[in-house]
Amino acid sequence: MLQGRSRYFVAISVFLLMSCEKMPEYQVPLTLEPQYTYIESESIPELNRRGYLLFNTTALSKTPLHKIYDEYRFHYAHFKCPINDQFEVAGFISANDSEYEPIIYDNNHYKYDVSFTICPENDASKLECINEFKQLKTLPQQLSCRVVFGRMFGRSVIISDHIQMDISQLAQAKQFHPPESLSSSEPN
Repeated sequence: MLQGRSRYFVAISVFLLMSCEKMPEYQVPLTLEPQYTYIESESIPELNRRGYLLFNTTALSKTPLHKIYDEYRFHYAHFKCPINDQFEVAGFISANDSEYEPIIYDNNHYKYDVSFTICPENDASKLECINEFKQLKTLPQQLSCRVVFGRMFGRSVIISDHIQMDISQLAQAKQFHPPESLSSSEPN
């Protein structure tokens, strides 16, 4: 059993080796579909207290992002668009779901779900997020986004950069209607 300093030396060595591991360098072309949906806060109890807008769309890629994610054992897949000093678009892309096999379109593109909010940068509480559609008019209309894969203890890697998003399209987002649950279709 390792004692004292030896235990800390081994732990630090493992951490440094994980941090120094060669990370992939990718520039995967990715495009966002222009159709967006939003989820009303009342339909999700956790959002009810805060009331911020949660948007969904899909991203298309000829490169299988989920295979890159699995091969290099990443822990998260983030979608980010810096807006200004106050806000950023931040969310998740479904490339990290190992049980989910993405849809492949006829034109050989993989389809990945993207969910995001528009909040102050690094605001984990989400208390100051965009919560009304009229607030979207105050934001820049064209954003440049990126997809970042990373590990808990290690570097993050930009997988895709310069993904164009048009904020004005969010104002025409359709409301998300969840599919009918099985329990509501059962006879009483």
